[in-house]
Amino acid sequence: MNQLPAQFNGRMLHSNEGASSSFDNFDFQSIQHRASVLAIEILEKILRNSRYSNIFDRKRASNSFVTNTKSPCSYNDRFIFYTNCLPINNLEEIPFNITTDKNRGTRSNLPIRNSPYRESLTFFEKFNTANAVDNDNTTCWKSNRLVQHGDYYGIDFQIIQTSRDLSFSIEYLHENSLQEQLEISISLDSIKWIRLPEQQSGISYNKQSNLVTFDTRLFPNGFQIFRFIKFMSLTDGIDSFHVCEVKLL
Repeated sequence: MNQLPAQFNGRMLHSNEGASSSFDNFDFQSIQHRASVLAIEILEKILRNSRYSNIFDRKRASNSFVTNTKSPCSYNDRFIFYTNCLPINNLEEIPFNITTDKNRGTRSNLPIRNSPYRESLTFFEKFNTANAVDNDNTTCWKSNRLVQHGDYYGIDFQIIQTSRDLSFSIEYLHENSLQEQLEISISLDSIKWIRLPEQQSGISYNKQSNLVTFDTRLFPNGFQIFRFIKFMSLTDGIDSFHVCEVKLL
């Protein structure tokens, strides 16, 4: 397969027929790029149309955590803020063309002009997840729609907290009623979760400052050691998530 681009280079694209080698062409790199794209397009078409190929079967990650939007803390790198509220809701439906969207891992893959994704991308640039962990409470992360049942945000402390003395705070601008109704769960591996008991010590709300603080030393026995903590909505349509700062205390 890796010989196909060179064959297309010499036989199908514009080349100097008098050259002793295709490498003698003055625009060899440009021709090689076009030939490689052509080879990939042909291979993709063959694989998609073959009834014996399952290479393009849709696969789902067994752990949905890997598909979350995440941002590491910008000033000490000790934790990661994450959410399952993606910046573009129908991300999987964005078309991809190898000819024009070769930089698939970048924003250049997004069809911005005259596109329904333009507004979502502009919103995310202004309210992205990095704003929640930049040590600046004047910048915030905000979900681009009303919260739905199952939406969540959380913190990955990167290692299991065995010291039992973890303290952190979350400053938010969404409704206090939304924050207080969130189901709080902890996990060691982001796969199996344990729900924290309601009305427990170790969590205090300051409604005037829109601040909630956590002190794991006051958590019940059996709930003090974890790596991940998640705040999940059990209702629809109260407000959008709006988190301005997550801090270790």
